[in-house]
This record gives sequence, C-alpha cells and structure tokens, in this order.
Amino acid sequence: MSRALSERLIGIAGAGAYVRVDPPVLQPADVFLDLSGEDIRRRLFLLDDTGGERLCLRPDLTIPTALAYLGDADRAGLPARFAYAGKVFRQQLAGSTRPREIAQVGFECFGEVDAASADVEILGLAVEGVRAGGVADARLDLGDLGLLHGVIDGLDMPERWRAALKRTFWQGGKFRALLDRLADGDTAPNAADRRAFLAALSRLDRDAAQSMIEGVLELAGIPQTGGRTPGEIARRFLDQAADATAEPLDARARATIEAVLEVDGAPRPALDRVLEIARGAALSIDAAADAFTRRLDRMEAAGLDTASMRFSADFGRRLEYYTGFMFEVVAVRGGEDVALAGGGRYDRLLRELGAEVETPAVGCAIRIDDLARLGQGDWA
Repeated sequence: MSRALSERLIGIAGAGAYVRVDPPVLQPADVFLDLSGEDIRRRLFLLDDTGGERLCLRPDLTIPTALAYLGDADRAGLPARFAYAGKVFRQQLAGSTRPREIAQVGFECFGEVDAASADVEILGLAVEGVRAGGVADARLDLGDLGLLHGVIDGLDMPERWRAALKRTFWQGGKFRALLDRLADGDTAPNAADRRAFLAALSRLDRDAAQSMIEGVLELAGIPQTGGRTPGEIARRFLDQAADATAEPLDARARATIEAVLEVDGAPRPALDRVLEIARGAALSIDAAADAFTRRLDRMEAAGLDTASMRFSADFGRRLEYYTGFMFEVVAVRGGEDVALAGGGRYDRLLRELGAEVETPAVGCAIRIDDLARLGQGDWA
C-alpha cells in the first residue's frame, strides 16, 4: 500500500474533523454473513478460533468502524465522524487477476440528521481524494434506492413481495427472475409438480406446516443449507406456497418497475423521467424526489457539476446494506471503467448492529492501489 498517498488522503478531511480509527483485521463473521450481501459472503476468508467462534478477515471497514462507534459509550448515538486507512480482504475466483488484499482510505459519518449535507460532504471527500491522487478526469455515477423503493411501496402487491424485490435488487439476474415469477408464475420444467406441492402446503396451518418441513429436513440430515437453518428454509417454502396461490403481479406494476429501472442519464432529467413514470402509474414518490433534489442542490452549491454526472436507476454496489444514495467515482482507461472510490447511505445498518434506534449514516472508501496506479503522483 502506498503509505504516502494514504496519509495525504486522510489529511484532506482537515485536522480533527474525522477521528482516525484502526479496527482489528479479525472480525466476527456472523455480522458480515448477515449484512454484507451475497457477493461479499462468498468472498469471505473464514476461520474458527479454538473457542468455536467463527471469525473472518475484514472484507470492508465500514462495519468494523460502525461496531467501534457503537462500542464507545461516550459517542454512541451522537454525531461522529471517522477516518481509516487499511486493507480489506476478499477471496477471488480462480484465475482472477484482482487482488485479495485491497488497500483503502475511507470516511464514515454517523448520526448527522441533515442527510443531504452529510451525503455531499462524503461525496466531496471521495472526489477530492481521487483528485489528490492525481486523477482529474473521473466520472461520477449515482444511484438512489429511495426512488425505486418509493415506486415499489406504492404498487399493489403483498408486503412480502415488496421486501423480496428490495432484498434481491442487488443480485441482478435474480431480481429480474423474481419479477418474472411474480408476474408470470413458475415456468420451470418441474413447475406443475412444484405448484402442487406448494398448494398442498398452503392448505395446512402455517405452524404445523413449518414443523413438518423442519422435521423432514432434520431427518434427512440437513441441519443447514447455504447457511440457512431448517426453520429459515421452512419459512421460505411457506412464503413460496403463499405466492403460488396469490394473484400474479399486475402487468402494469411490472411494466412500471421495468420502466424505472431503464432510466439512465444526467440526474435532473432522469428524476423528471422517474416522476413521469410514477405519475403514469398514479404513484406519489414526492418524499424520495424531494430528497433527491435537495441533494443535487447541495452538490451544486458545493461546486460539483451535476450535469456531467450519470444517474442510473439500476445502479447498485456490492454491499447490500445501502439504503438510499449511492455513488462511484470512475476513471476510464483503455476503454475500461475503473472504480476508484464509492460509497453511499446506510441508515439501517447501525440498528441492525445493535443500536437502539435507527441512526443516519453515510460513508465512502477510496481504492488506494488503483488510484496510485492511475494517478499522476509519485506515491512510492
């Protein structure tokens, strides 16, 4: 890792504004397995200590920093800002040239109630950091889950479908497959047998059906599958049984979601297009649209050129704990996009880590080795 570049980037936040932290490399694995998402879960370096606790090498620094914040009785619940420089560790596929050790500098802002201001503060640090590393021609890509979630929340469908669509958004093809299944039903080759099984389940008392499925799984010697307990597997079967007997997702609702996901372009015209789609479906997403507009206004007040940014409604990052605004700072070299920095808002994460109330949070990480490779400075 280029220590000189890391130290320079840590300094851009200003003396004392961000408290420097250095979380342990070894972290409890369960929180990452539960909260990081499928992409990170399959890339964890896992190990067990002699006491049987499952640990991992930290795959990111946001969760360890959040845990440190929650563990500090003097700070927890109050606005706080942290900076870090260190490595994260992620397994790569066989033959991949991507590194297993990734050097990062990052900034995290917890408890700031002015979301637009905090979003732009963090975005500004990422942009300034990339420029300080010698890359002056990077592009800003934006996303905002608030707009898509606002549309999904306004459409007529069972609540479990809303949750499932939001949960699988990060998984690309799985989201599209779920949308197809909710609208068209199960079209797999064994669909008829599967529907008959699920229909039979749906006629049973839910508690009795769950006990039956758990018993069958345990008799078959399947205590866990894919990290899920028999109880979790049983609940998924029962949800699928309920889906199999429900009315399909309305074709207009499906078309509305698909139309929103196709929106791509400069942020303000893109927002206009999303609002046009929402109005056409008799939906109100005013709260999400107002938050989006406030953020753009703050960006422009901070000197950022929003017209040159690119917004994509289907933009998603690898970490599934994001809840709203997301961004990447991207350099194009040799026709290839290289993400030099990225981040976003994750307002539910601290509550899921044990905070008593939902705590506003936003942060970013800058990829030091890629920045040093593409930048113009001498960072040896």
